[in-house]
Amino acid sequence: MYFCNRKHTFLYIIMSEQTKDTSKEKELSVHKVRSVQAAISDGYRLYWRNFGRIVRGSWPSALLYALSLGLAMAYYFTTVVPGMMTMAAAPQSTLGSLATWAGLMAVYALTIALFICSAGFAPLREHAATDAIGRPAKWWGRWPLSLTGRALVLAIWIAIASAIGIAVIGLIIWGLILAMGTQSSAAPITASITALVLGSVVTLALLPLTITCIDRMMAPRFSLAPPLKGYGKAARQLGRLIVTSLVVWLVASTASALATLPATILTMADMVATTGAMNGDPVDMPQPLFWFFFASFALGGFLQAYIHLSTLFPFYYLWGSGKGDK
Repeated sequence: MYFCNRKHTFLYIIMSEQTKDTSKEKELSVHKVRSVQAAISDGYRLYWRNFGRIVRGSWPSALLYALSLGLAMAYYFTTVVPGMMTMAAAPQSTLGSLATWAGLMAVYALTIALFICSAGFAPLREHAATDAIGRPAKWWGRWPLSLTGRALVLAIWIAIASAIGIAVIGLIIWGLILAMGTQSSAAPITASITALVLGSVVTLALLPLTITCIDRMMAPRFSLAPPLKGYGKAARQLGRLIVTSLVVWLVASTASALATLPATILTMADMVATTGAMNGDPVDMPQPLFWFFFASFALGGFLQAYIHLSTLFPFYYLWGSGKGDK
């Protein structure tokens, strides 16, 4: 009789723990309307509660991201910057180094898309379907190549929209300067204020695309068309988007500044040395400078990747809230 009671008690404890886990998962379900405060807090809760599983599923792509960042920045500061200082003497060599650096940055952009999808959108698609983020099936994590293709297409559309906005601002400022006269002392101040105002307007106009792009990434099927479907509904959440953007930017920028502090210090020291060299002073930087830059940016980039990734999760709940708000 005592053994049976112990057995029943043990089973009751197990069932209670399972019920608690299920209730926690339902509590963080994306399929309900949330306030902006709840979206931000639940986004961070979901991220940190599943942080171990997210890292296990994305550490290879995060490593590729960090290595590509370290390589690109080390090459830039040790080859491109010195080459630009002597561009008049060897223009072809400098152009060649710029082309190489552009190729490295293209690889870096690909690793960004792969990391965001393996660490962000792949787990979030699973969570939207099951209210849970599972462990990756393989030790080498997730490699969602089709989602990465989606992210690259959307990034191209965002870049096109941003370029159009910048071009429109440039034309307006150019016309304003011509109307005021190039010799007018008030032209630079007026142009700066106009650029600030118009830049803010363009930024606010692009902000709803955050929701439409998440919707395209979460959809079962993908279209190559611009991510404008649902823009009007997303624009009605503009106030919520602004508040969320400010909060996550403040958190991410503060943590990122601490994570990249060694790279920042090394960059500032190199800038001082480069400025001194341009003025004829002897360069007093360590010889294996390439590897110092590579190590500092790679380490900072690995930490920075997961810091910036956390900003996606509050917007995920804003997307879900908009889906549930009829």
